Amino acid sequence: RLFDGYYKALGPRVGIAYAWNPKTVVRAYYGIIYADNAAADIGSGIGLGAYNTGWTTTLAQPNTTSGVYPAFNWNNGWPTALPNLPTVNPALQNGSSITYADPKTFGRPAYAEDVGFSLSRELPLGLLLETAYIGNFTHHLARSGVPLNVLNPKYLSLGFLLSQNINSPQAITAGIPSPYPGFNGTVQTALLPYPQYPGGVSTYYSPNWNSFYHGWETKLQKRFGNGLSMLVDYTVSKNLASAQAVSAYYPRINNFPALDRPWQLALSYSYDLPFGRGKRFLNTSNPFVAAVVGGWSVAGIQDYEAGLPINLSAWGNPTGAPIRTPAVTCGN
Repeated sequence: RLFDGYYKALGPRVGIAYAWNPKTVVRAYYGIIYADNAAADIGSGIGLGAYNTGWTTTLAQPNTTSGVYPAFNWNNGWPTALPNLPTVNPALQNGSSITYADPKTFGRPAYAEDVGFSLSRELPLGLLLETAYIGNFTHHLARSGVPLNVLNPKYLSLGFLLSQNINSPQAITAGIPSPYPGFNGTVQTALLPYPQYPGGVSTYYSPNWNSFYHGWETKLQKRFGNGLSMLVDYTVSKNLASAQAVSAYYPRINNFPALDRPWQLALSYSYDLPFGRGKRFLNTSNPFVAAVVGGWSVAGIQDYEAGLPINLSAWGNPTGAPIRTPAVTCGN
């Protein structure tokens, strides 16, 4: 099998509500929700590329007569020998790139913890005040493309020697060993964890990413009365997520996601103007006047919020080695 099964995906959910008194209610909840694991992509074809090497082949028979004569006759069978599959030679992709999936974690699904509590209080004048905490903690999110075949930072002190051939006098003088017989490449490639794959080794759906959201929401709502209804909602929050790993040699840090907003104020309101038939002003039985001055209302929706984070990225490559500094996300 390609990956280990995961049998601990239990998703309990519980919620409670308690009426402290006729005008005050306390609510709380907690739940765990699971997503599909990354292995589900294999059946859909998305993940097949990570595993089909050595199991498939492409055969072509060119037509050298520009179609005047057939490339071959089906009655005679395929003109060239078919390869024996699968090809299990471990050196099949030497000199190129590969994708790696950890069988111990590949089948583990991501899950989210949802937790929250609120306090609601009925006020005079048809007002309702509610304040609530909202938390969402997501674990084991899957992400592809984490590079594993990256130069150890301890070799950066070699400077421009990294770009020299392994058989050059400079490399020989420095005592740089060849990773395997017949290797011919740069010192940088020779010092990689997997020098036989100069094109890189990247993970396929590594479920090691997390995100955390904390929010506090306060809202004041007026039920419709005397022609007026309104809702005022203010939220302060903080959202952190695992940043894209540069390599296994750099610690994974948390940063602000692209859509993080630390605060938001939303207003909505509707007011029926007191003019026309049955209203306080210009209460007239004249149908023409009533049609002109009556039935008017003022309504609006306003939204004020903090700006999105500004992403600053920087690359440094003084030695020729593919070392990239992680992106820095500034505050809002």
